[in-house]
Amino acid sequence: DTYTDPSFFVNWKGAQNAGILVSAYHVVTPDVAPKVQIGHFFEILDDREPDLPLVLDVERNDRLGRVSVTTSIRGCIEEVQRRSGEAPMIYTARWFWEKYLSASSEWARYDLWLASYTSEPVMPRDWRGWRFWQYTEKGSVAGATSRSVDLYWFAGD
Repeated sequence: DTYTDPSFFVNWKGAQNAGILVSAYHVVTPDVAPKVQIGHFFEILDDREPDLPLVLDVERNDRLGRVSVTTSIRGCIEEVQRRSGEAPMIYTARWFWEKYLSASSEWARYDLWLASYTSEPVMPRDWRGWRFWQYTEKGSVAGATSRSVDLYWFAGD
């Protein structure tokens, strides 16, 4: 709700300077009011304009039940839309989504960034397709300083 990656500002500018499309994601903390956590997210973004949709990372339940987690996610989506005028993308994995979120046809209105470390994407029940598919956390990329990086497929042009 208030953590900021200490490399965020340098990475944003560095990616832009390298010609890479930029955006940001916020890890939703279900036990914190949506206005508070999304307010912090937008304070950090300041006047930065993302090239891609903002992302809500949905992978925490903070020991809350399905109804509370679902209500929090909806509140965060509404707050992002109110502040930006755009729908956020949802980042999640099937195992988490189906265990901690209430099923609804409304979720399919949002692009999905799927975490599924499998040979084929394993979709959450509420979506039929994905925009990004994170298929491994053990990739390598020239110039990356860490020993392994996440790799993705993009369904678009």
